[in-house]
Amino acid sequence: TGYNNEKKLLSEHVLAHGYVKTKEKMIFLHNNFSLQYHLENIHQNILNKILKHSLLYLNVGLIPALCIGDRTLFTHADWDFFLKYGISHLVAISGLHVTLISKITEQFIRTIWKTSTLLPKKLPIPFVSKFSSLFITWSYCFLSGSNISTIRACLMLSIYHLTRLMGAYLPP
Repeated sequence: TGYNNEKKLLSEHVLAHGYVKTKEKMIFLHNNFSLQYHLENIHQNILNKILKHSLLYLNVGLIPALCIGDRTLFTHADWDFFLKYGISHLVAISGLHVTLISKITEQFIRTIWKTSTLLPKKLPIPFVSKFSSLFITWSYCFLSGSNISTIRACLMLSIYHLTRLMGAYLPP
């Protein structure tokens, strides 16, 4: 259970994966220094930790789906339930989840920055909170698989935060 690298490789039309072993040295065909490799490794580690702590719950697949966008643990019965009640869109990471992460992060950083005596007060609170929020939001986007709706939401949030930092007034 969990992240299925074989399924991912098949979706990219990779039929074989391995290395050539000679007497002198081993040559790996997989590039361990790519950004994609590291993101997948982080994603898998997070998934393993979630599964380690969520095996006690009835619907194990719901927590990884909401946290990191991994819906591989859902059964057909789960999908039937979501479709029957019209809530299947809630388990797909989209603009709603990205905006929630952004706003929670921004408020958390703002509160920490205001109350701390150790953090430098030379940087304005809106600057620190908005850029921290964007960093966390984009990190979440990449960790959750970078689907088009999360990228679009991150781009819109980036534009919004940058225009707010430049002092633009955006009416509701």
